[in-house]
Amino acid sequence: MNKKILVVVLGLISILNLHAEKIEGTIKFNNDSTARVTFEIPVQLFLGEIDYSSLQDKVVYYNLDKKIKLKPNQLKEINFKFNGEDIRMISCNKNPYAFSDDPFLLRIIIDGKLKLFIYHSTRGPVGVYVGPGSKWRGKSGDLELVLLKKNNDELFEPHFSDKKFKKDMSVYLSDCPSVIQKIDNDLYNIDNIRQIVIDYNTNCATKE
Repeated sequence: MNKKILVVVLGLISILNLHAEKIEGTIKFNNDSTARVTFEIPVQLFLGEIDYSSLQDKVVYYNLDKKIKLKPNQLKEINFKFNGEDIRMISCNKNPYAFSDDPFLLRIIIDGKLKLFIYHSTRGPVGVYVGPGSKWRGKSGDLELVLLKKNNDELFEPHFSDKKFKKDMSVYLSDCPSVIQKIDNDLYNIDNIRQIVIDYNTNCATKE
């Protein structure tokens, strides 16, 4: 019984911690048309951070004061600026971290032939190390999980342990021996995922 009460209390705290901010931005629809809109962005009140885990599931915006909700399968991407930072989220399929094949929005960090995305999950325990960039997420319990994508391929989930990470990347980036060599020589690991993507796109990505 105590555990059930704790879950309810934590859920209420999470809900009360959220508020919505109206932010100007752009939607790109499935027919490639775009619209300048005012988004309703969920923000964690105490942390002053976007609640990406909620935003990954739906987009809310206003059209002539009418609130409209869109699911990720109804659009291609959204763009807006938050605290001076450009935010871009793209509709993707087959999330390897979830059990559903429903489309969802992913924040893109680096674009190119090899893309770097961050998936935000609230399912993990507080204080778990997940990367990238040697980051610990211990304030809210949210996890920042790395996903990679080559061109139109499916999303790829690299493991975080050094041994599995090396094995994963040696296969996934087999067309870039110079980067694989740096990973094998421990010059790159999961903490350097951003640099790995930049290195690949700079030195190994070929034009279609």
